[in-house]
Amino acid sequence: MFNQGETVTVLKTGECVTISKFQYVKHMKKYCYKVSEHPSTFFFEEEFENGKKKR
Repeated sequence: MFNQGETVTVLKTGECVTISKFQYVKHMKKYCYKVSEHPSTFFFEEEFENGKKKR
């Protein structure tokens, strides 16, 4: 689980984003996240890598 304000990397794009909101989706048994950089899009935790990606 990631916390509000935490910086993570989107695995598909390599973009660093900041978690703005999260909630547990009971019927899917996983967390759903919204990020500050893309407020109309949601992500699941398996789409993130913890911390900023090293280049």
